[in-house]
Amino acid sequence: MTPTPRNSAPDKDDLALVGSVLGAAGLTVHPVPTSTEERCDLRATDHQGQYLVEVKGCHDDHDIDPTLASGEVYQARHKTMYHGTINQKISDAVGQLNKTDRPEAPAIRLVALLVRTAFSPDVTFNQILGTLYGTRDIIHVDAAGATHCTGCLYFAESAFFKHKTLDGALLFDADGSVCLCVNDHGNRIDTVIASGLAHWFAQRGALNDATRLGGKGGYFVADCTIDRKDRRGLLAFVSKKYSLGWCQDIHMEEHSAMCNRDRHAR
Repeated sequence: MTPTPRNSAPDKDDLALVGSVLGAAGLTVHPVPTSTEERCDLRATDHQGQYLVEVKGCHDDHDIDPTLASGEVYQARHKTMYHGTINQKISDAVGQLNKTDRPEAPAIRLVALLVRTAFSPDVTFNQILGTLYGTRDIIHVDAAGATHCTGCLYFAESAFFKHKTLDGALLFDADGSVCLCVNDHGNRIDTVIASGLAHWFAQRGALNDATRLGGKGGYFVADCTIDRKDRRGLLAFVSKKYSLGWCQDIHMEEHSAMCNRDRHAR
């Protein structure tokens, strides 16, 4: 296959895209001044209060271009839920947001995560969502014997559960569509839901939290205090809550290989 041109938008383009969405939502946006400490990227205000936003792009693996240029076949396997690199980006963002916020005028803290991968951008989107919400796929059988696969929020460790000072995430897919994911475990969830930004996204059907995602029928929700390492306990909880009978969690992976067609032509 001939690789699709890489989307290597520089950070300034990511910032501009995030700023344009916040502006469309009625917020006034300003860059955060640089400092000796790592701070977040943007500060925004509306009639209700302030927002802080750190912008993180999720790009293709660095090894792809040099591997293809050398004539070799690039091979990879990626989990379609949690991703360690994305989790680290979120952790870094939380640190920057915490260092920027002012105790005397606390702001709603958001990370903007942009899908910037040319290869399998849908997998990247699911990895971001899965890392935020700790999702796992649950295989289950209904009363008629038919097999189904349903994602379960908070079945595994999640960035939202870990970082309670993070109020939410702006999630941009590869086409530029954006949704606001609210941290169900955040310290100020009521403030976030009542904010002007959340109302703007809700009006467009693009506000997500566990209640909304579960209510749409697309996800189960493991809203329990069971240790996330206790898979059997979690499965028992989900099975009882949704009357599933038999169920099993699975770890899906994407396996891919690519090469430069011109170099391998005969």
